[in-house]
Amino acid sequence: MKKAATVLALVALSGCSPSPSSIAPAKISGSTMGTTWNAVIPQGKEKAAKLKGIIQESLNQVDRAMSTWNPESELSRFNTGPDLIATWISPNTMTVIGEALSVAGISGGAFDPTILPLVELWGFGSTPQREIPNSMAIAAALENVGWQKVTAEGTWLQRESTSVQLDLSGIAKGWGTDQAGEALSAAGWNSWLVEVGGEIRCQGMGPNETPWRIGLDRPLIGGLPGEQFQAILELKNSSIATSGDYRNWRNVEGQRLSHTLDPRTGQPVNHNLASATIIAATCVKADAFATAVCVLGAEAGLELVESLEGVEAFLVVREGEEFQEISSSGFPATIRP
Repeated sequence: MKKAATVLALVALSGCSPSPSSIAPAKISGSTMGTTWNAVIPQGKEKAAKLKGIIQESLNQVDRAMSTWNPESELSRFNTGPDLIATWISPNTMTVIGEALSVAGISGGAFDPTILPLVELWGFGSTPQREIPNSMAIAAALENVGWQKVTAEGTWLQRESTSVQLDLSGIAKGWGTDQAGEALSAAGWNSWLVEVGGEIRCQGMGPNETPWRIGLDRPLIGGLPGEQFQAILELKNSSIATSGDYRNWRNVEGQRLSHTLDPRTGQPVNHNLASATIIAATCVKADAFATAVCVLGAEAGLELVESLEGVEAFLVVREGEEFQEISSSGFPATIRP
């Protein structure tokens, strides 16, 4: 399960250092889903090893269920198996599929969990592709793409044919971030920040009882995470996810191809929206809508976000060598880096 997105870098844990008498925060990290994760838990340093285990197991469960890279995952077994109707999918996976289908409908198919045939065709999946696919190959793949071809109700997952295959990479990291954070809450921790591959959920306040400070990367082609910030946010009890065109791409036949594919056309997106940052109550929702907005582009993406309750957007549009910022009406004020 490998979906690179714009990375949000943690700028600072708080406005000042903890006092000598306070318990230091736990700063822990690991790997999952083909990427890395990081977490900060105020006053948790003495429990760091236990906290790392809680987070890692939560993320491992998501990877075991929803990975398209692990042939033994639930999702892979469904994709490659003979079942048109599956009743053995776990409740968590069914929840994520249901959320994915909901966002697909709301976004008019800009986000679509049946996109796997296109991901493989363009070489962003398990099989590298060194050539740009021709129109006939794209049309053939599109025959098996379309969120309406899948139904998820209760414990039943149904598809039109075995050629319809699911890819939850555009939403699973967000779900994993939520699951890890909720596991910390269940263990009695009221304040924490969890980041998985750039998707972030924070609860409570940061160390020293100050809001969490999060940096949004400037969308420079080939730029490293944290190299240069476009803006800085102060957040609490929020989730945030970013998708963009500048970090995960390939050069094929002299063309720079974005990993973000439009499931409606079968083509990589080709517009001037460099990055889309979404704030929502849950990271699973923020993750999916960040992808949808990146597919739609700035104008249609902003229109979508303004129609949604509890979802806000910060868009960075590329204009030559410069960037223009566009925010939805409820997006919080940003701090200049």
